[in-house]
Amino acid sequence: MTIGVSPVEKLLIVDDNKIVSSLLKSMISRELSVAIDTAYTLNEARRFVQARENVYFACLVDIDLPDSHGGEIVDLTVEAMIPTIIISRGVEDGVKDQYWVKNIVEFIPLERKKDSDLVCSILRRIRLNKSIKVMIVDDSRSARYKVKNLLEYHNYTVIEACNGREALELLESNPGVKLVITDFEMPVMNGVELCRELRNRKSKQELAIIGISASSNKSQATIFLRNGANDFLYKPFTNEELFCRVNHVIGTLLYIQEVNDFANIDYLTGTYNRRYFYSVAARLHQEARKHHSHMAVAMVDIDYFKKINDKYGHHAGDEVLKALGQCLKDRFGPRDVVARFGGEEFCILAVSPDCTDMFTVFDAIRREIELIDVHHDEASIKCTVSIGV
Repeated sequence: MTIGVSPVEKLLIVDDNKIVSSLLKSMISRELSVAIDTAYTLNEARRFVQARENVYFACLVDIDLPDSHGGEIVDLTVEAMIPTIIISRGVEDGVKDQYWVKNIVEFIPLERKKDSDLVCSILRRIRLNKSIKVMIVDDSRSARYKVKNLLEYHNYTVIEACNGREALELLESNPGVKLVITDFEMPVMNGVELCRELRNRKSKQELAIIGISASSNKSQATIFLRNGANDFLYKPFTNEELFCRVNHVIGTLLYIQEVNDFANIDYLTGTYNRRYFYSVAARLHQEARKHHSHMAVAMVDIDYFKKINDKYGHHAGDEVLKALGQCLKDRFGPRDVVARFGGEEFCILAVSPDCTDMFTVFDAIRREIELIDVHHDEASIKCTVSIGV
């Protein structure tokens, strides 16, 4: 799997062992296609970090450098808010604990081949975390602040709520939240009640939940897990423990979603497929009736698509389908369903406060599609669509 990154963002490797640095650079460049700067001393690293043109999404550092033996390199990168992975070799556990409290991302010994593979896996995760929203629910502002800082250092986008009721309200406007970390004792609605309500709305395949509590009651974990939580933490917890639990539940969630995508996403256009549409349409219709909300269904068909294939070739036709699929996805939100039904037909299930607006919306989309230019070889291809609402 190759992940492309913005040319502005780079990776920094700081290690005085030039063989190790070279091997890491070669492996990471091949796996992630990312620009990499290499420093062999603390002073070189400082110049890289302080240069305005350098924006690093992560850094790999050895804590034992020619001009630094006390881990000053970690202080430098952490203070610069760069997610830091330590790659030193032969470090005792007691020394590792000193660095975990500095909010490092991971400690990798690099003693085996699989340790090198782990480096790439963690770098992928750091890049991916930018697109993942996590909600912290706790009535203690200081507790929220601590966890928020830790998660933001790992590039997660963090939303805060002070009780379960506020969390539910915020989730309505932030449907993309992937993980909820909730305390137990809170006013208005406690963590277990929130957990139960969240599970009524979203399955474990859609949303992960970690319960936390400072209670001495050892049955607290069981109560959370029985009510739908994925995991549980007793306060106080270490930074390492929090990161391990968060990364584990997020990793599992993303793996399940990846498997579901293979089954539910049209491989060519990136829209949902016909199977997924039928699997959710009935449920969405029932929810709309229950809440007395409106919805609209539209069929979109490319006019004279066969002529495009005959004149420009099937590859050009595929490019037209991709462009149309992207246009439709851009125009509708995460609550709506845009699906390719087969061939040149797309079906859209749209939720709207007032379905009378849908005719205006789809007519605007029809006109927008007429302006799309699909460039294939030296040809510029346009298409029109017919829409039934």
